[in-house]
Amino acid sequence: MRIAPPVASTVAAPGTDLRVAQFNVENFFDTVDDKSHSDDVRSPAAYELKLAKLSLAIRDTLKGADIITMEEVENQQVLDDLVKRPELAQLGYQTLLVEGNDKRGIDNAMLYRPERVKLLSHSVENPKSPAGMKPAGGQIDPSLLFARPPLIATFEVQGAAQAIAGANQLTVIANHFKSMGGETDGGLRRDTEGAFVGGLVDARLAANPNAHILVAGDLNALAGTPALTSIEKRPDGTTRMIDTPMRLPKETRYTHVYQDDKNLLDHQYVTLGLDKLVTGMEIEHINADERGGENSSDANVPNGVSDHDPLLTTFRF
Repeated sequence: MRIAPPVASTVAAPGTDLRVAQFNVENFFDTVDDKSHSDDVRSPAAYELKLAKLSLAIRDTLKGADIITMEEVENQQVLDDLVKRPELAQLGYQTLLVEGNDKRGIDNAMLYRPERVKLLSHSVENPKSPAGMKPAGGQIDPSLLFARPPLIATFEVQGAAQAIAGANQLTVIANHFKSMGGETDGGLRRDTEGAFVGGLVDARLAANPNAHILVAGDLNALAGTPALTSIEKRPDGTTRMIDTPMRLPKETRYTHVYQDDKNLLDHQYVTLGLDKLVTGMEIEHINADERGGENSSDANVPNGVSDHDPLLTTFRF
C-alpha cells in the first residue's frame, strides 16, 4: 500500500517539460438523475468524497499534470465542480468533454493547463460499425462503432521551440474501448476499435510524418491482442507506436486488479518521434490494490478513488 504524500509544489518549472496523465476515474457521476441516460446517482456525501479524493490524486499523485485524459466522466458539470476544488483552483485547469454514445452517459474527457498548453482544435470520431457486425449493447445508437468515441485534441506546447512545423504540437487521442465484461463477439468490436484508432494515427502521420501523437485510455485489452497490436503495428507489421508503460518492470506494470489477476488495461502509446522525447514514466498504484480498502472512505488521501491506477508520462519538448 502507498499513500501519495503532498508535493511541495505542483507548478512545473519553466521550460518545455510536459506531464501527460491517463486516468479512468470510474463512475464519476453527480447527484442528479439524468433522465436521458441510465446513470448512477450519488448521494451528496458520496459526491463530495469523490471530488475530494480526485482533486488530491490530480494535485499530489499526478503532480498537477499538464494534460489528463479521463474516462467514465458523466458530464461537463462534474468536471466544472472538480476543477473549482480548492486543491485544484490554483492550477487553472480547463476542461474538454463531448457527449458520447454510452447509455450510462460515461464519456471521455480531458483536463489541461492553459499556461502549459494551448488547445488548438478538438473533435470526436465515431464511424458506423462494419457491415455484418452484431449491434452493440449499451449504446444510444447501436449502429455506431463506439459507445465512447475517441476524443481528439491538438495542443501547442507553451515555451517549446518550433524548429520545424508542428514540432511544438501534441495531438492526444483519448479512448475507452468496449469492456471485456459480457462480450459475445470474442472481442471483435474492441479489435475493430483499435484498428480504427490506428488508422486515425496513420492519417495524421501521412499529413505530417513528424507529428507528435499520443493515444491514451482504458483500452480494456491485454498485451498481444489485436486491439492493442493494431495500434502498435501498421498493417505491414512495422512499428507505428510504443506503449510507454511497457518499459516498466513487469511486477509493477499493471493498472487494474480482478480476482487477484493484475493487468495493464490503461495505456499511453506514442509515435516514434514522440518516444524520443520521453523522459519518464510512472504507474501510480493508489487504487487497484486497494479496491474497497480502508482508505476508500478517507477524504484526506487519494487512494481508492477508482478501480484503475493512473499513468504519468513526462516529455521534454
